[in-house]
Amino acid sequence: MDSWPFLIGVNYWASHAGAYMWRDWDPEVVARDLEVLAEHDLRTVRIFPLWPDFQPLEPYFSLGGELREMRTTGDAGLNPVMVERFGQFLEMAREHELQVIVALVTGWMSGQLFAPAALANRDLITDPRCVQWEIRLARELVRRFRSAPAILAWELGNECNCLQRITQPEEAWRWVQALADAIRAQDPTRPVLSGMWTHLDADPWRLEDLGELCDGLTAHPYPTWVPHVEGWPLGDPRQSLHAAARACLYTDLGGRPSLVEELGSLGEMYGGEQTRAEHARANLWNIWAHRGHGMLWWSAYDLTRARHRSPYDTQAIEPQLGLFDEARRPYPAAEEMSNFARRLRGLPPEVAGLPPPQREAVCVLSPGQDQWATGLMTFLLAREAGFGVRFARTGGPLPEAELYLVPSLSGLEGLPEARWKELRQRVQAGARLYLSLDSGALLDVQELLGVEIIRRGRRTQPSTLRGEGLPGFVLPPSGEAYWYEVTACGAEVLARDQEDRPLLTVHQYGQGQVFTLWAGMETGLAQDQTTGGAGGGAFAAIYRRVAKPVLAQRLVRKPVEATWLGITEHHLMDGRTAAVLVNDSGESRSATVQLAPAVAQAELLWGEGELGVGKAQVRLAAHDGAVLLLTTGGEDR
Repeated sequence: MDSWPFLIGVNYWASHAGAYMWRDWDPEVVARDLEVLAEHDLRTVRIFPLWPDFQPLEPYFSLGGELREMRTTGDAGLNPVMVERFGQFLEMAREHELQVIVALVTGWMSGQLFAPAALANRDLITDPRCVQWEIRLARELVRRFRSAPAILAWELGNECNCLQRITQPEEAWRWVQALADAIRAQDPTRPVLSGMWTHLDADPWRLEDLGELCDGLTAHPYPTWVPHVEGWPLGDPRQSLHAAARACLYTDLGGRPSLVEELGSLGEMYGGEQTRAEHARANLWNIWAHRGHGMLWWSAYDLTRARHRSPYDTQAIEPQLGLFDEARRPYPAAEEMSNFARRLRGLPPEVAGLPPPQREAVCVLSPGQDQWATGLMTFLLAREAGFGVRFARTGGPLPEAELYLVPSLSGLEGLPEARWKELRQRVQAGARLYLSLDSGALLDVQELLGVEIIRRGRRTQPSTLRGEGLPGFVLPPSGEAYWYEVTACGAEVLARDQEDRPLLTVHQYGQGQVFTLWAGMETGLAQDQTTGGAGGGAFAAIYRRVAKPVLAQRLVRKPVEATWLGITEHHLMDGRTAAVLVNDSGESRSATVQLAPAVAQAELLWGEGELGVGKAQVRLAAHDGAVLLLTTGGEDR
């Protein structure tokens, strides 16, 4: 996957039949659908062989309801008519130069289970009979079509973690391992993607396990169904950036590339056509800038006139989620995706295929916290402050960095002793550590943080921060919030709360420094329903203070007031640097960014603006971006 170009495309059902396109096959409709996608440069298509259509298993029972045999229509129970139609589809895709991702076990779709009649009401992940037939389905489809040039990748299925509620990670691991092995046994040349629905902290489908067994991880970051994002309007940074944040989280914790393979605006109830177009544009820029491997819209066509409505007849929003209407006319969001694809093709290949962005900080997530809430808000605050973060959990290697963030530490478990030892060694050697505290526990407080804790108690009210050089703001409490009464014994107090208690302290530790915020800012902000993206820059001021040395090393430095401007820097193989600048606001904006003295030459590859000596002025439409190509050779940074 690392060698793939940025994929831009759709999830596809035929415009006339929806999920039942295979049984109500109309090759003329399908050919025209694919032709329209190709005309708009939407050249990656995710496709779904609906399980009961492709493997119509019929049980034959004997006395007492005992299963006597399973009656099938072809090899591995596959319906030869559906297999033939699938081959026709792949040939049409090849003719239109489209590449196809195949979701092999499509037993879940749009809120409805689709299983063969013989397997109805069984446990589709843990029942051996179900797993047997799922493996046969995947193995036979891969064997038959492994020579089809249109296929880009196989994936386990569509959101298979919705097929059955399980509680044991080992059950998920065993199912994924069995299916992935069956696929690779028939086609070892193509990657196997996970195809999973959104992962949350308590999900037994663990990212680390999926990364062990699959070649790529998939994100489905919709505007709803996702905690700490649902309810925020399209255009808010939470909606424009949470797909990129999730892709980064998956890659960092799972150790595999990530693809945002389902993203959409969920139709007219969530906003008008222009709002949906801006949602598509914002996510294209941010996913690309953070090295997500592509963005596929759900879905290709509206299905308001489809002859078969299920599963959409039980989901009010589902029939009208397309990039194109029922007459194949493009919505503005389709034009945005088409234009982005064409502009990418016009960039130098080394820029179009961006390497991962420079990420100066490592965010260490702790076991006792809401890791998605904490990770999302840390990502947003760091972006406002002007630097990038990678994620790490308590196990596994700790990446080298100049700055470590341990945000919203929660629970008496705290961090394992081995992880604290690593962090302390890094700080003693010169790194900076930022720690914010909810209910978390840690050892050697006086030595590490330079304070004595007098007492602490449950915090139910907001804390007001007041400090010299920091904007005053109110920190909302999280569900694990505590207040701390501390006495400095070596630490410097940078800010206090409304009770005059130290709220932000810094302590020299070896060659490095430890900054402590005595409130769990990140989780509190994520759980708060009034703060918007990350607080309009006030909260990010703490991150800027902590990250001052690493910000000084950036080639492109944004004004403090430009909290709406996201900047990522990407070091290219030829020694140059591509900088991607994105307007995360819903208004047209202009900003003058400073270029480091080391920048000898700058070129504006994409976007509007002017270049001057040591600076660049960019003008960005709402949720739009620009690309600078920088050559160093001047003074040291």
